[in-house]
Amino acid sequence: MISMLQHFPKCPMCASTIGYEFTGLLGTRYAKCYSCKAKWKLSIKKGKIKEMTLHELPMDGSAVYTIRIESTTDGIRTNPPVFSVIGIKLDLDFWLNLKLDKKINWDFLSKDVNSEVSEAIFKEVKDNFLR
Repeated sequence: MISMLQHFPKCPMCASTIGYEFTGLLGTRYAKCYSCKAKWKLSIKKGKIKEMTLHELPMDGSAVYTIRIESTTDGIRTNPPVFSVIGIKLDLDFWLNLKLDKKINWDFLSKDVNSEVSEAIFKEVKDNFLR
């Protein structure tokens, strides 16, 4: 898929330039970063990517990094982690402008995330961060 490589010569998550594995059939296309393993479902219209949905979290641990929010209409900055956007169809602009602070919002994780999600996020980690 040339369009993905044109828009994202670097992975939106890990900035790798290794490239993507493309899969899918007949309109449902996926792109998976060779480096961090983040996978997106691509919404394509007239041969161009219009929206992307984070389909699988990156395997490099960046799923808990904070999304940098430059401006908001109400002045509130929640700085959610990357995993909070999984399964949400987002405009291409979101992914083109995505910036990660590479820090973890522990308040968000301890208050706003149910235990099943936190256990899935930290399944590879031996320590109990949120307990």
